[in-house]
Amino acid sequence: MKVVNADPEDITSDLELKQAKPGIFFSESQELKIEWDGKQISAGKFKLDGKMIRYTETLEGGRTREFPFLISKLTDTELVFQTMEKNYTRVTAIKKR
Repeated sequence: MKVVNADPEDITSDLELKQAKPGIFFSESQELKIEWDGKQISAGKFKLDGKMIRYTETLEGGRTREFPFLISKLTDTELVFQTMEKNYTRVTAIKKR
């Protein structure tokens, strides 16, 4: 996985990623879970909408917030997507076998 934050561009180091062992998990029931350092940091539902992932994160107290992500690359083994903000975050995820 590679994480880039823009303005100024900041790339999470390979060492930090190796130590944190991040993961993004998509289920067939359209559930999405994000883990960092063995802890779940986000969970919710997603739907694909053309070149977008529309993610609805579930927060404490039953609240939700929505994030649209733009997909720039999708193959059998790689997913590259980013937030839609000026100071975007781009994630490159590689499928583990």
